[in-house]
Amino acid sequence: KGAADFYPVLSTRERWGRFLLGQGDLAGAQEQFDEVLSQAHGRKLTPIVLAHGGLARLALARGDAPAAVAESTTAIDMFEHVDGFRNVRTGPYLWLIRAEALRRSGDRTGARDWAQRALEASRRYDDSASAAIRDAETALQASKG
Repeated sequence: KGAADFYPVLSTRERWGRFLLGQGDLAGAQEQFDEVLSQAHGRKLTPIVLAHGGLARLALARGDAPAAVAESTTAIDMFEHVDGFRNVRTGPYLWLIRAEALRRSGDRTGARDWAQRALEASRRYDDSASAAIRDAETALQASKG
């Protein structure tokens, strides 16, 4: 019922895009992330930040490391200046995307730094058995190999 640029609608679209991406529906995910960005209107809201992260993941899925690096840069820069609601766990999520983009672009040092940062934050914010910690540990190991 909300307007297309209403925060809850943006949030729902971004989450749906993440779900579709996880299911392998790249075109559907692209459509959702693009719609979130088309409704941004210059705002720096968490769903918009996450949509950039989603586009970085899409670029990785398509084997386009330079686009993934660019989108992850945009997501992280915007997250550092987000307006309104800010979940501290969003940072580590984005940092892992950045780590993978850098790893695939050949920057293993940068990848290791971002993965380490994500791991430290996840250990601070999450339960010791959380998937976020395992994902960060996996990213850190990948950056070393």
